[in-house]
Amino acid sequence: MNYEVCPLPQNIIINKGAPFVLDEATNIIYPEGNAKMKTTACFLSDYLHILTGIRPTISYEIKGNNVIVLNTGFVHENKEAYRLSVNHKQIEISGVEESGAFYGIQTLRKSIVADSHGKATLFPAVEITDYPRFAYRGMLLDVGRYFFPVEFIKKYLDILALHNINYFHWHLTEDQGWRIEIKKYPKLTEIGSIRKRKIIHLPDLTDDNLPYGGYYTQEDILEVVRYASERFITVIPEVDFPGHTLAALAAYPELGCTGGPYEVASQRGIQDDVLCMGNNKTLEFIENVLTELIELFPSKYIHIGGDECRKIRWESCSKCQAKISELQLVSDDRYTAEQKLQCHCTTRIEHFLKSKGKKMIGWDEIIEGGIALSATVMAWQGIPHGIMAAKMQHQVIMTPTSHVYFDYYQSTDTENEPPALLKYLPLEQVYCFDPAPKELEEIVRKYIIGAQANLWTGYIPEGKDAEYMLLPRLAALSELVWTMPERKNYDAFLLRLMSMIKHYDLQGYNYARKAFGITSTLKKKRDGTGLWIGLHTPDNSPIYYTLDNTNPSAKSLKYTRKIKINSSIQLKAVALRSGIETDIFSQFIDFNKATSKPATIKTEKYIYQNIYCLTNGIKGSILFNDENWIRFCNTEVEIVIDLKTITSVSSVKIGALIYLDYWIFGPSNLLIMLSDNKKNYRKVARKTYPLPTENYPAKRITLDVSFKEKQTRYVKIHLADVRKIPEWHRGKGAPASLLIDEIGIY
Repeated sequence: MNYEVCPLPQNIIINKGAPFVLDEATNIIYPEGNAKMKTTACFLSDYLHILTGIRPTISYEIKGNNVIVLNTGFVHENKEAYRLSVNHKQIEISGVEESGAFYGIQTLRKSIVADSHGKATLFPAVEITDYPRFAYRGMLLDVGRYFFPVEFIKKYLDILALHNINYFHWHLTEDQGWRIEIKKYPKLTEIGSIRKRKIIHLPDLTDDNLPYGGYYTQEDILEVVRYASERFITVIPEVDFPGHTLAALAAYPELGCTGGPYEVASQRGIQDDVLCMGNNKTLEFIENVLTELIELFPSKYIHIGGDECRKIRWESCSKCQAKISELQLVSDDRYTAEQKLQCHCTTRIEHFLKSKGKKMIGWDEIIEGGIALSATVMAWQGIPHGIMAAKMQHQVIMTPTSHVYFDYYQSTDTENEPPALLKYLPLEQVYCFDPAPKELEEIVRKYIIGAQANLWTGYIPEGKDAEYMLLPRLAALSELVWTMPERKNYDAFLLRLMSMIKHYDLQGYNYARKAFGITSTLKKKRDGTGLWIGLHTPDNSPIYYTLDNTNPSAKSLKYTRKIKINSSIQLKAVALRSGIETDIFSQFIDFNKATSKPATIKTEKYIYQNIYCLTNGIKGSILFNDENWIRFCNTEVEIVIDLKTITSVSSVKIGALIYLDYWIFGPSNLLIMLSDNKKNYRKVARKTYPLPTENYPAKRITLDVSFKEKQTRYVKIHLADVRKIPEWHRGKGAPASLLIDEIGIY
């Protein structure tokens, strides 16, 4: 029994005295006539039965001792606060409001060892005072790309409740599917909910080409809202306007600039076709849809999207241009007339929602051109966008791609992970995010009301895949939005998490195990002749390893100190512990003449010293934001490797990444020069590289240059990147990026 759960309560005081003993005679007491507390009492009884085999009876009458008392009336400035008190006679959970009592029972259930079924359950005497740091603690699920049945949505809500999340952001419409019944516009689901094929994340991949779709009836919506409300979760619907609306245009083509024909998208990416904002019927359509949403969702918030709306159709649409002229919208140094047109329409939507007693939420693009202060901004493009919105006095929910996009890979071992968007978001990066750090001015911080993580499903077709991407990163999110920063500690969190995953196992949730596996650290020897590799686990479990590519076991070498590396090896290691199964750690180290040697990088703007990841023997993954890549933009790069002594060399290999979606192109040419004294260099090889074609796949490439064997100490590598993105790319004319990782000299 341990009250240090996830998220960590704000204040825990262990008291002296006998523990409370849960047995067959225990009763749960709730306030008479309080239906919400009765439901919460039923939840607690169910939780205890699952965990211990004991199902306490519930009642509003206190009969002696041996009771768990639920009530309200706790005095605290935070309306979601609770107090949990345990002595040998009773457990009392008192919330300021009913929601606080609900969070108190979540803490109580998580404090029980999840494999204690059939064992005596003792609750040590304690006094816990707890409350959330942020009022908004959100989690998004995208059902537009792939449809998830109501049964799974309820399971998702149960997972959120376990982690004290209080807002479920339901992303209901997309280019790839309209998922909510709107009675005034039946074609939205008759046509807009169905696309030609299921698979969308790989445009060139064909499947059985059977139609794929699904949508929620209004009865389904009401059932989900009811289910969420019992768990003190508010459901925020998102219906996107004016972009991400190709499914709506397929149903009602007269709402588009060209009049169609359109079809529901069967591929990912941002579409050119959006709602025509010069058409009066468009705003009528939007307001009618919102009217039905308001009737279905009691949430004070309605999310209208507003992101990634291309203006290419508006630029040539006579109706849009006429509307721009009518409104006297003129391009300036900050915004185009078309951006201002979107702002005008978004403002009208905001006023409409406000007239209905609702608050509008939109992605951070809605602040382009100015918007009413009552609009709440979800800052997804980066923390600076959230700070900008806060300075404009908007309420802000931080949800940056850098820290809380759960459709990114959890590990750089992409070959052994489910398909995901090609970016890297490890558990620690989620945990260390602070939505409102103390360095911000108080006037800015006060507008940041919380944070949210987003699970986009372009690569996630099934519920089990969604669970895997969600867990355990949701535990990290729960702590960053609940626990005060001064109480957070990542190593301690990992130990608490190891207890939390036993609850995942008990509930049958699918989760990633990478966080409980082995991590490594590399350091070079002082003389530059080799490497030291260290292996670690969060709970210091025994580690066994091999260096010959065989799978390790308890009969393999036991790790006791850092491993000395001075040749190419395939390291494999496993942590052996009871109760948690983890993957085998695998790392190939390509030891060559550059490995562990000092490197200096010089560009036109910056000088880098000892960029160790270029000579640590480890290649970068396909994930461009892992720690083994160095990024340059619109500049030539000069790298010098000091081999420490005169050495014979005949080839140089450099890893580079091509990832056109993120404006990453390879170099245009590579020049190799050698020197004995770092002053006088001689050219020995040059190689040029063609511009990647439009459909070039994202992948790591090797720039390989060979030459006649030479003696040298210093190797200078000069890389020229593609300075401008070509015309066929959506970033045409902008500076391209160059990413390089490992340098090998042979």
